[in-house]
Amino acid sequence: MDFQIPKKERSWGARIFMAVGLAILVVLVSGIVWLMYNHYSYQQYQIRLEYVLGGQTSTVETVDQSGNRCVLSSVNRRALYSFLSDSSGKRLPVCPGKLTGQHIDFHAESAVGEADGTVSEISGDFVGISFTYEGKTWKFYCQNRSVYEYYQRVVSPDGWVEPNTEYYPAESQQEG
Repeated sequence: MDFQIPKKERSWGARIFMAVGLAILVVLVSGIVWLMYNHYSYQQYQIRLEYVLGGQTSTVETVDQSGNRCVLSSVNRRALYSFLSDSSGKRLPVCPGKLTGQHIDFHAESAVGEADGTVSEISGDFVGISFTYEGKTWKFYCQNRSVYEYYQRVVSPDGWVEPNTEYYPAESQQEG
């Protein structure tokens, strides 16, 4: 005797349910991978930042949007480093507002490397940070204790805690 089990054809509802379930699984896995990548990338950014700003041999020169140059004292360099490495608060991969046009460029050097970066003011108490080390660039936007006014204070002649002794106003550079 030949027994054949009848095949039950799946209904459209079952097919749709399986397709939606598979799509949700793909989205969840993609989201987890994206979160892990962002966390790993931010950790790499913080390590590179420490290479060039965290050491005793580090020097940091900044230029604001007006052209004022400043070589930061060690205390102010550490303040800039703490603002740039602060991981608390809200950090976004896309710009959450309009750029105001104010920015501070910096160049950092230490015994282990060189880096360039920009801190830009964004409306809504956000700052945009761009940091480049050995050809790799990290860009993100954050809203935390490091508001743009704090960055301006660090690079001013008065500095954060102590004065920046090497401050060159834009006017003095044009004369020479």
